Amino acid sequence: MTKLLLTQYRLEFEHTNISLEDLVAKYSLDIEDLKDYEEWTKGGPPPAPTVLHSQELVTSPIELTNEEKIKEFKTLALDHCLRFIKNDARFAEVKEFKDIVAIVDTLDKKSGIDTNTTINVLVQNIQEKFVDDC
Repeated sequence: MTKLLLTQYRLEFEHTNISLEDLVAKYSLDIEDLKDYEEWTKGGPPPAPTVLHSQELVTSPIELTNEEKIKEFKTLALDHCLRFIKNDARFAEVKEFKDIVAIVDTLDKKSGIDTNTTINVLVQNIQEKFVDDC
């Protein structure tokens, strides 16, 4: 997670009435994504936005390469898929579930890692148990 996003989450928590649990749910985060959240406190004077913004620009002059962006995208996509399977799969339509499986399968094939046959069979068995209404 970028420092800028983390700062925005912290500011929203500290200067609004949103709870930590609601913040995590609102942005589909894991609590571990919010580094040092134990130190966050409600209230207090908000930092001047221009100072925060200019500090962020000065302290983060490094631009990510396309390879780094792709790696981060893959990580975020897999994190989203895991959250979906853990939290939302039981409420999802068959198409949504198939889409998530396809995303993971595609990323797995592109990773260059040997595919574990047992996992593929498990995914196929799960897919067969869902009946598509289309």
